[in-house]
Amino acid sequence: MARKFIRGFWGADDKFWESNPNYQFSFGEFDKKERCATRRRTGGLDGRLKALFDDNFTKIEDQMVYVYGKDNGLFVKSLNIPCKTIYDLPFKFHPIRQPWLHKLEILKIAMEEYDEIIWLDFDCVPLKVADDQLWNMLRAKDSFQAPLRIYKHVQTGLRKNPNDNRVLPNGGFVYIRDKSIPTKLLDIFSKIHTWTDEIVYAKYTDDLIGKFDLDQYWIRFEPDCVALNRSVYKGKPKSDPYFRHR
Repeated sequence: MARKFIRGFWGADDKFWESNPNYQFSFGEFDKKERCATRRRTGGLDGRLKALFDDNFTKIEDQMVYVYGKDNGLFVKSLNIPCKTIYDLPFKFHPIRQPWLHKLEILKIAMEEYDEIIWLDFDCVPLKVADDQLWNMLRAKDSFQAPLRIYKHVQTGLRKNPNDNRVLPNGGFVYIRDKSIPTKLLDIFSKIHTWTDEIVYAKYTDDLIGKFDLDQYWIRFEPDCVALNRSVYKGKPKSDPYFRHR
């Protein structure tokens, strides 16, 4: 099976606006100083990119960064990091109302190229060398997996119990081995009009279980290879995880 660790890179930096001060994106106006719109600068994305690909845990040839924006692609390529520019502009979707739609599209493109993928946010930190055992652990559960996180506040209205709506699959680590899944996720996104990918994952897994169920989620969708700082499963620590996320 062809497999890959994938990440996504999008966002406009100062250079883009200096060269295109009055550029109008097709999706309309937005606050250029808002954090989602300036993620390359205020989000520290450039530095995280450089650091993570020098971690000695994951072979460079096992990774791929999907990039929005020609200049962004040139920057990633200048670091000798495997990448593919999939869209000429730094944003394809509204960077504030639909920032994570970029990610869902990347999942779809990646699954057209590979049989098995692990999406990693830039702040999902590897803890040890990725090996075959990592992939075997993931294959022991469902074809979609993401660690379940509890938030301080209600995030969605999917479920009747407000406390249940504080719990979502964390998008920092997403595993997929079924090529039909990204299309299903995009369909959910278009129907529920959310701004985040995590609510989409919650709807997808709730529907597969038939309801929101912590025990069933642990059995089916909770990846054993990821330690989550804000995991809903505080009484079930992961032993010797491969990754840690906030």
